Amino acid sequence: MVRKPAHKTASGHTWIAVYITHNLPEAHIVLGRLRAHGIPAMLHQEAGASALGITYGNLGEIKLLVSPADYDQAAALLHDNSSPALEANNAPVQLIWQQDDTREE
Repeated sequence: MVRKPAHKTASGHTWIAVYITHNLPEAHIVLGRLRAHGIPAMLHQEAGASALGITYGNLGEIKLLVSPADYDQAAALLHDNSSPALEANNAPVQLIWQQDDTREE
């Protein structure tokens, strides 16, 4: 993974893009994976891109940013495809439906 240019926040913190996608749900999944492993991360998209519906090119990029100190750990985690498989659970599922009948008769 190539190190991307650093982003500096108004508070002076420096962040580096560890992952880039054009898919917002994918970005949130990867963000959750990093945070689940204790790596502080945030998403960044150019201002106005989503409002204009731009989902391709540089304006459509959604960047996952981490601190320079966490970059190597985050990159290694994202390249590790040996995630444990989910256990098969064939237990019956019980759906509970509560009807909201607030109509006046």
